[in-house]
Amino acid sequence: LSNKNVDIVKSGGLYKITFKDTNNLYKMNENGEYFYWENMQPTKIYGKIENNILYLRATEENGYTKGTQWNNATITKIVIEDPIAPETCYQMFMNCSICKEIENIENLHTENVTTFTNMFYNCKALEKLNLKYFDTEKIESCSQTFYNCQSLTSLNLSYWNTSNIKHFYGMFQFCTNLTKIDLTNFDLQSAVNLGAMFNSCYSLTSLDLSSFDTKNVTGMGSMFTSSKNLKTIYVSDKFKINSNISSNNMFIYCSKLVGGAGTTYSSSHVDADYAHIDGGPTNPGYFTLKQ
Repeated sequence: LSNKNVDIVKSGGLYKITFKDTNNLYKMNENGEYFYWENMQPTKIYGKIENNILYLRATEENGYTKGTQWNNATITKIVIEDPIAPETCYQMFMNCSICKEIENIENLHTENVTTFTNMFYNCKALEKLNLKYFDTEKIESCSQTFYNCQSLTSLNLSYWNTSNIKHFYGMFQFCTNLTKIDLTNFDLQSAVNLGAMFNSCYSLTSLDLSSFDTKNVTGMGSMFTSSKNLKTIYVSDKFKINSNISSNNMFIYCSKLVGGAGTTYSSSHVDADYAHIDGGPTNPGYFTLKQ
C-alpha cells in the first residue's frame, strides 16, 4: 500500500487504512484479511421482539421502540438488521439468558463506546461471538462483560485495542466452558483492576498472560479463584505486584496450579505472595516464565 495515498494506523491487532482520496476506511489484520469500515456517529437504536427474536435497527419503524438495553429472558436470537452505533453498551444484552445467537454482530459499531460493562452478562446460552469487528479504542471498562457466559468455548479478542481499559473486573467470571482464550495482544498500560477476571473458569488449563504489564494494577482479589483445572499461568517480568495491591483469595481453590519450577498449590498461599515467577524452593511462586 506504500504507493497509494493512504494513512495507516495500528490499532490493537488491526491496521486502520484510510484511502485519503476517497476517505474510505478499511481494517486489515496481520494475515492480510480486510474489510470495509465506516466510522459512524452515534445513532438511535430501535428494537422489537417478535416470536422471541429481537430485531435491532437504526431507524424508527412500526412496532419498534427506542432503547439502549434489551434485557429480556425470553429472547432466543438477536438480529442486527442494519448498522447501528450506540453511545453505550452498558448492560446492552444483560440477562438474555436463553439467547443462543447474535446475527450480523458486525453491524454493531462500537467506535463511540467507552464501556462494555455487563454487555453480555448472564448470556449463558450464547454459543459463539465474533467480536473481531469491534472498535475498542475508547473502551475504559470491560467489567463483567462475559459474566456467566457458560456456553462459550472460545473467544477471539486478538484484534482488540485494550490500551485505555482500566477495569477488567470479572470479565470472564463463570465462563465455565472456555477452553482457550488468546490474550497475548492485551495491552494493560491503563489497567487498575483485574479482580475476579478469571474467577470460576473451570475449563481453562493454561493462561498466557505474558503481555500483561501490571505495574498500575491495585486490584487482583479473586483473580483466579476456583479455576480448578488451571495448571499453568505464563507471565513475563512485566507482571509486577503493586505495593498496595488488594489480592484476597487470588488463587484460592486453584488446586492444580503448578509454577514453572515445580511449586505446587498450597491453601496457605492464596494471595499475592506467590504471584510471581516460580524460583523454586528459595522463592516459590505460581507463575511460569515465558521467554
